[in-house]
Amino acid sequence: MIKKYLLSVFTVLIAIVLCACQSTSQTHEKKAKEETHNKEENIYAKKRSSGQNDWVEYKGDVAHIFFHPLITDPKVAFTGEANQAKGNNDWMITVEEFKRSLDELHKHHYILIDPHDAYDFNSKPIKKKSLKLPKGKKPLILSIDDMNYYEYMRGNGYADRLVLDKYNHVVSETKGKDGKVTQSESNDIVPILNRFVKEHPDFSLNGQKGVVGLTGYNGVLGYRTNELDSKDYSKRKEQAIKVANAMKRDGWTFASHSWGHIDFANSSYDRIVKDTERWKKEVTPIIGKTDLFIFPHGAQDRGSAGYQYLENKAGFKFLAGVGPNNFTDIGEDSVYQDRVAIDGLNLYDFKYKLKPFVDPDKVYSKEDRSYFKGEKGYK
Repeated sequence: MIKKYLLSVFTVLIAIVLCACQSTSQTHEKKAKEETHNKEENIYAKKRSSGQNDWVEYKGDVAHIFFHPLITDPKVAFTGEANQAKGNNDWMITVEEFKRSLDELHKHHYILIDPHDAYDFNSKPIKKKSLKLPKGKKPLILSIDDMNYYEYMRGNGYADRLVLDKYNHVVSETKGKDGKVTQSESNDIVPILNRFVKEHPDFSLNGQKGVVGLTGYNGVLGYRTNELDSKDYSKRKEQAIKVANAMKRDGWTFASHSWGHIDFANSSYDRIVKDTERWKKEVTPIIGKTDLFIFPHGAQDRGSAGYQYLENKAGFKFLAGVGPNNFTDIGEDSVYQDRVAIDGLNLYDFKYKLKPFVDPDKVYSKEDRSYFKGEKGYK
């Protein structure tokens, strides 16, 4: 009887030990998977650049170039409705041309920075910061206008929106004519630049990527968050916030591009105020507060009441337009800077604008552009 009792107790103890070991093993396995996932999730995240003790103070000007959303399917984009095809050819570049642009910018010894790296926006008057960089490197702000994935772009040679993959990396998503939805980490600005900086860490200061200028009239990042009464509004907003947070984790900065993409040089003071308030109401809750502003069309009147409203009341400290060079004015309350576009027109017609940054002939893709049969020159 005693032997049977002891055997039963021993059997129970063995079972308990085995269960405990299995539970511990499962816990360790789960923890290992979580650590691997977290490590993978953060491979593009901002981090302090190495070797800064040997860097030197940079004394020159800060450069600034910008892009529009990338054409993912040149054949579709350049052979559609005539006016849209012309606009695509003039103002946009293809995925291949963007990749070539990054190679060229890297060869020209540029390093990506955040505007806040170069200027002290808390001082009055605003001052340039002491900016230390690797010897021979030149600071570059890279911005992107209209990363909203407007409705007119869908099905016309562009990606549809940005989403997160299983590792919480930002990738593009596109729905084909056959209804099939595909994701890509190689056909849109965010995933391409994330990977490029990972492979070329000397191209970025502390993991900085680009400044994304967003409007609000057609939602943001491919999510129709402008449709406030939609039953899907909360879901769309939540998805957009997750993407925006992942982008900020990876070194992307956001800017206002106005709510309605209005012409600030020809808009009344009241219209500018209403537009800005609407942008802050609808877009700020998704991307967070920003003191960066990018003028739609590059249009502005720096002596106007509307401009003073942006810098004094709306809180924008860095305001950017468009020009043939990087004219920069550091003022009492804000910094104004012209940006140079890397687009079809400047690659084809106005190459001189791009020569400080890239070799236009090495960026321009004759193969991609061969689909366009319209007038290539500026009208």
